[in-house]
Amino acid sequence: MAKRPLGRDAQGIQKQMRLPNYLGDGATSLALNSLSGLTGVIVYFYTDKVGIAAAAAGTIMFIAKIVDALTDLGMGWIMDTPVAGGAVRAPGSCGWPCPRSLRSSPCS
Repeated sequence: MAKRPLGRDAQGIQKQMRLPNYLGDGATSLALNSLSGLTGVIVYFYTDKVGIAAAAAGTIMFIAKIVDALTDLGMGWIMDTPVAGGAVRAPGSCGWPCPRSLRSSPCS
């Protein structure tokens, strides 16, 4: 069954998004804005409470972002590399030392 056409908005532009698209976009924006706010709180803590210079706090955050980017690449490679038998790993199935209740699938 085909979805009904979305129509045009007030400016006459063809609409592209449906309600699930808006909800997904809003959830992503909420998560990213929360992390950005947390970064600001961490820099405030380093500069005002710990007493280090703003440049040093910025350097710490920059190095943390670089390390995060590199570990994300490494974990992506690990998860995309097939295991014995040609199967691809499911998220949470690498056997990390976390409680079994937090894993999304049993260890392979």
